[in-house]
Amino acid sequence: MNPLMKKILCVVVVALLAACGGLPKHKEISTDNPSILEVIGAPEGAEVWSGGNMLGTIEKKKVRLTIASGVHKIRIVSGSAALYDRDVFVEKGTTRQINLKTK
Repeated sequence: MNPLMKKILCVVVVALLAACGGLPKHKEISTDNPSILEVIGAPEGAEVWSGGNMLGTIEKKKVRLTIASGVHKIRIVSGSAALYDRDVFVEKGTTRQINLKTK
């Protein structure tokens, strides 16, 4: 393989890798169960919202909430403070974790 072909191949490989995006930032566990949103480390009394609808209130350090698969705007608030406010993709039959523990 000549040097020009090697350079072209490297550029193509880098472009393909860049187009794939990053690795997931949250742990996803594949199961046969319904889709679950698991919130870890939120303070007691914090509220979990999805698209303007309240999913539940944090009563323990770890809470599991049933959620439809797809993209959801998840907002976790404690009083007037927003602890988490992002779009989250939940794949069908998986558990999507949101970890709010400080590291």
